[in-house]
Amino acid sequence: MAKSNWGTRTRRHDELPPNWGHIRSQILTRDHHTCTQCGHPGNQVDHINGPRNHAPDNLRTLCAKCHNHITCLLYTSDAADERSSV
Repeated sequence: MAKSNWGTRTRRHDELPPNWGHIRSQILTRDHHTCTQCGHPGNQVDHINGPRNHAPDNLRTLCAKCHNHITCLLYTSDAADERSSV
């Protein structure tokens, strides 16, 4: 399984709850360390709707490739929405 960089201090890391490690572990176990998008091994936990909702039904396991793809789509979409509202 690919090594995760979880634990690296970032701004995003500081926004997560103190028990994020436990939550993350529960989600990875629930999803059998399998990406819910492509079925490959997964080691990243993604917030489906909103980064501040840490409820299990808002979290899913992704592989790095799918997580990066989804994040790029989200930011591209957000940027397009911001540009169209100016």
